[in-house]
Amino acid sequence: RSRSASPEDEATREARRQQEEIDDLTKDQRTVFVSQLVMKADERKCRKYFEKVGKVKQVIMIRDKYTNRHKGFAYVEMKDLESIPGSLE
Repeated sequence: RSRSASPEDEATREARRQQEEIDDLTKDQRTVFVSQLVMKADERKCRKYFEKVGKVKQVIMIRDKYTNRHKGFAYVEMKDLESIPGSLE
């Protein structure tokens, strides 16, 4: 017995797919490069700092593959494009 999805479920699924597509297209525009980080900084502290201006989707700190220490820079992806000007101040 097969169940067909209700139109509401399909509409919700389609809206989510469209939002993910938009997010993929604007990811570079919503990402801020942060450099000259102190060695005490970590992903949690970067996220907390940038959440003062808007919601943070992801923080990626570039790390040394042998020592796992970060190299002093990171990429912070904001949730909204509107948060970018505030994060650059």
